[in-house]
Amino acid sequence: MKKIFPILVLAVLTSCKEYKALMAEETKFNLEKKIMFNNEDKESFSVNINGVEHNLFFDTGAGVTLINKPKFNLVQDRIIKQKLIYGFDKKATSSSTTYSVDSINTSLFTTKNKYLYVSDIENIKNCSNQKYDGILGNFFSEVDNEIELNYEKGFIEISSKPISKSGYVQLESKFNSNTGKFSVKITVNDISDYFLFDTGNKTGIVLNEEIYKNLSKKTTTFSTLNSVVNNAIVKIKYDIYQGVFKLSDDLAFNQYFAIDKTSRRSVLNQQFIKKFNWIIDKKNSKVYCKPINLNKLNSVYKVPSKKELSNVINNKILVTFCLEDESKYSVGDQIISINNQKITPENICEMQDFLNKTQDWSTLNLEVVPAIK
Repeated sequence: MKKIFPILVLAVLTSCKEYKALMAEETKFNLEKKIMFNNEDKESFSVNINGVEHNLFFDTGAGVTLINKPKFNLVQDRIIKQKLIYGFDKKATSSSTTYSVDSINTSLFTTKNKYLYVSDIENIKNCSNQKYDGILGNFFSEVDNEIELNYEKGFIEISSKPISKSGYVQLESKFNSNTGKFSVKITVNDISDYFLFDTGNKTGIVLNEEIYKNLSKKTTTFSTLNSVVNNAIVKIKYDIYQGVFKLSDDLAFNQYFAIDKTSRRSVLNQQFIKKFNWIIDKKNSKVYCKPINLNKLNSVYKVPSKKELSNVINNKILVTFCLEDESKYSVGDQIISINNQKITPENICEMQDFLNKTQDWSTLNLEVVPAIK
């Protein structure tokens, strides 16, 4: 279907080239067709871009589709402009190339001349095997039909007729018509808020600190250092609590969550979302959920047995997780030697693996450069 843009929006477009690219976009959705998750984690899809298969992480918290590792050559006259994109909660920004691809094809939809973003990522050594070529952003803003997001069987389907709501609970919801992002209303410890539906959040459920500021019985506090959009680094400190989540009068359960004092919104995470099947009705601003297994809804937080963890970021071994008040290290500290053996580009992955397999870092002789406060 052709996109129609209001005159007010067109007036602020930065260039004639961008305007022409936007107006050339076409998307066709295939009703009664399923797109199947392509891994056991049910978090990614195979997407054919310019004739080449890409494995893209499904991120409903992202308003755009982003490729870190394009498997096709970029053509100069298809480059629209350079653009800043934002990581989680706008805590990090990164430059990217705005690019118009000839086609994006899945069993669920096909496009022509589609805008996406190519991350200006450098060839930085990363010891983990990156499973994904990029992010498949939200497409819900373009669909008026009801969408079934089924985690029990592992598929998304756009229905041509209303889907049966038997066994489902309706949640109050809000939709952003431009990005396709949406939020659902949940009551936590008798206080309600709208939670962003974010399959890209693989950390924890985050509560808006301004709304949930009188919580008691904190379980623990930990800090993390995450590499997000285009290897930008974000440091987050979480206070962990346990509380009662209530989706309806008949659906309430215990759930742990985090308070990030720098966040001003509540966000669901992937682990929570995958415990339900969902029906998303953007046209009528309605969202429905059905538990897959009622016996697995309660989630009790277990304090990690390890006080610290590390990762390789920008060719350095950094402390990327630590339990506050228990660890003598801070996130961002750089480990430069272990047991008097210097860390080099040749042994960095082996050393990082050894470090994370060590239960108690106090048994090691670590040379550390403290993080800049």
